[in-house]
Amino acid sequence: MKYIIIIMSLLLSSNIYSQSFDDNEPLNNNDFIENKNSISINMFGTSGIVGISYERLLFNSLRLEVGVGMFGFGAGISYYPLKIKKNKISPYIGVKHNVIVLYSYKSTYIPIGLTYFYGDKFNFGADIGFAKYYETSNSSDSPLFSLQGDKYPLLWNIKIGYSF
Repeated sequence: MKYIIIIMSLLLSSNIYSQSFDDNEPLNNNDFIENKNSISINMFGTSGIVGISYERLLFNSLRLEVGVGMFGFGAGISYYPLKIKKNKISPYIGVKHNVIVLYSYKSTYIPIGLTYFYGDKFNFGADIGFAKYYETSNSSDSPLFSLQGDKYPLLWNIKIGYSF
């Protein structure tokens, strides 16, 4: 986990503190997303199993997310290395953490995903990544999944969002 935080810090700091300008490509501010807030309906991801999440665009390459759902809640950060632009598919990598309250589990996963930003109002996204699950109590019987031993199962997320 320590290495993940170090790698994400290095990636984010190089983007936040650096500037680039290509003389061949004119700067067009109309390409970037104007609405900084988004509410999404999620399946898995930070909201647990099914729920809603709130996302805040900090920069054109960094998004924070908090979610709550039927069985859990969570938070995460997503880094878009190619910057977020309207009407384009934007790849991202992130770190997300959630707690599934009903079954006494928490997980951290590193998603790699794609988000399509349709104009300034809608976004559609999907991701997949390896997860590390931790038991938060001595409950070993879970009707949803079995996490015996040190497994790293895949966790995925699908979301549809509205920006404002």
